[in-house]
Amino acid sequence: MSDTGLTFSALAGLEVDAKKSGLTQEDRDKLVAKLNEVAHKFAAVLTPYDVGPRLLELLTDALREPVARVLGEIWKQRKELREAAEIGKDVPNVKADVDLVEHSATWTLKPSITVKITSAPPPVPTVTLGLDVKVTLALHGVKMVIDHAHITKFVSGKLKSTVEIKFKEFPLTAPFKKELDLAGELVLPGGGIDLS
Repeated sequence: MSDTGLTFSALAGLEVDAKKSGLTQEDRDKLVAKLNEVAHKFAAVLTPYDVGPRLLELLTDALREPVARVLGEIWKQRKELREAAEIGKDVPNVKADVDLVEHSATWTLKPSITVKITSAPPPVPTVTLGLDVKVTLALHGVKMVIDHAHITKFVSGKLKSTVEIKFKEFPLTAPFKKELDLAGELVLPGGGIDLS
């Protein structure tokens, strides 16, 4: 995992982690072919070019958003987490243990990928593709530590994710599923998830 912790590109299987839990080479090749197909259908000017590999690189970069940042925004909405964060916000050495027995969240990221074919004769073709990345997270048996209004550590729990990548309503891959042991695998960057 990167210094920013778990990212959506890792949950989508676009980056292969230490457990080799990303997309297989066959699935990666299929995604490259689908990206190429979508680009050619969407912008005929790209038809002579094999843009699939570059689109995959750009998509991976666009999804390098830390999952912890989005979870923080979602968890700020939960009353019990706000209350636990408020208790220890300004008081040193006050920690709270919080349990989330079952918790789920679904949202859609909308990355845009812009392709510019610089090797083409003028005018240089530039095309932007807007994608929909639906992310569903389910947390089971989560116990976390909140210190100074930050989730600083996961003591236990599992995170199950499903990520679907689409162009308009056209699926680019089968839903990618991943399961993580939060206590052992989720690194919280920069002092943890801010709940203030």
